[in-house]
Amino acid sequence: MKKIVIVEDELAYSKLLKDQLASRSYEVVTASDGEEGLEVVKKERPDLLLVDIRMPKMDGLAMLNQLRQEEKEGKSGQRMKAIILTNLEPDEAIIHKVFDDQPSYYFVKSDTKLEDLIKKIDQLLAD
Repeated sequence: MKKIVIVEDELAYSKLLKDQLASRSYEVVTASDGEEGLEVVKKERPDLLLVDIRMPKMDGLAMLNQLRQEEKEGKSGQRMKAIILTNLEPDEAIIHKVFDDQPSYYFVKSDTKLEDLIKKIDQLLAD
C-alpha cells in the first residue's frame, strides 16, 4: 500500500483529500503545519508528500527545502516525490523557491479540480 503524507493547515481540505485518497486504498497521514509535517515525513517516509506553502510555524517551502537538504546529505534516502498545493498564484520569487525544492508538481488549489489532482497522484504513484 502506497503511503501519502498531507501537510495542510486548512482542515476541511485536508480531510477531503484524506478521505478521497483513503477510498482509493492509499495509506494517508496528515499534519497541520510545517514543523509537525517535517516530523511526520521523517517518521513515515511516505511515497508522496502533498504540502501547502502557507502554514503556521514553518511554511511548506521551508519544510520541503529542509527535506531536500537532508536528501542531499544522504540522511533520508532517495528523493521523495512532492506535490505543492497552494492558494498562492506563483510570482517570480515563489517560482524560484519552488524550482529549487524540485517538487513533482505545483497546483493552485482554486484552479485545480480534485479529480485532476487525484489523477496526477495516481500517475506519480504508479511508477
